[in-house]
Amino acid sequence: FGYMRMVGEFPYVGDAKPGCGSKLVVRTHRGTEIGEMLTSTCPNSGCSKSVSRKEMLEYIENSGGRQYPFYERGKVLRIATVEDLNTQERLEQRKNELRLIAKACVERSGLDMQIIEVEPLLGDERVQWIGLGARDSLRLEAGLCLYGHDLNEDIDPISASLTWAISPSRRPGAERGGGYIGAEAVAERKASGPEMQRALFAVEGRAPVREGAELVNEAGDVVGRVCSGGFGPTVAKPVLMAYVQREVLQADAPVFAALRGRKIGLQRQKGGFVASRYRRG
Repeated sequence: FGYMRMVGEFPYVGDAKPGCGSKLVVRTHRGTEIGEMLTSTCPNSGCSKSVSRKEMLEYIENSGGRQYPFYERGKVLRIATVEDLNTQERLEQRKNELRLIAKACVERSGLDMQIIEVEPLLGDERVQWIGLGARDSLRLEAGLCLYGHDLNEDIDPISASLTWAISPSRRPGAERGGGYIGAEAVAERKASGPEMQRALFAVEGRAPVREGAELVNEAGDVVGRVCSGGFGPTVAKPVLMAYVQREVLQADAPVFAALRGRKIGLQRQKGGFVASRYRRG
């Protein structure tokens, strides 16, 4: 259900029996909306809407485990009627209008945020506030680090590609270079060059690549490790951040994500996926 194709397991009590791909009216954590049924009991093994429970749980685990948006708080109200589907279709036709209204509200309120998408729900619930997941996906698209994932006490600003955060006058080699805690270590790393360096990548295909996944070269040798990964709603594709061997990045050599025995192609993104609009407050 939903624009992000979230998965839930909700109870249903009704006389009519839904089948593979049935449209349902579901009460979720967001409101009353249209969902689509995935079944684990269909005898038609070729049906794209039929998955075993084991396959579903494996999919969730491989897509981030506890971080994957799997929901149990909700219930199926009924099988969607023709009237329900017609009502949803009328609501969908207003998406562009609603998007413009939402953008106008943001601009009028002076909020530093961007409207990515609007989802008209069948129950006409209006605003769904979102938190950590939204912050994580948007900072990934911007190429920004999160401490504990992309940064820790053992990672220096040179390896993390964060020299932009050091004042130009304080950077190694500048006239007034240094003068801050750790300046000598930063200068030494700048001179020697880091072994591993942080880089941003887009993932080919739709499979998300999560933290901890290994990056390999064409020969299958490990050349890096993912520190953050997820789906980028602005660019509508999976994105990731990883530490990769510096010589691999300098050579602009092909890099792949090792995912369940397969090599998933990656495209390096120099800079964030969205334009930076930072300003001094």
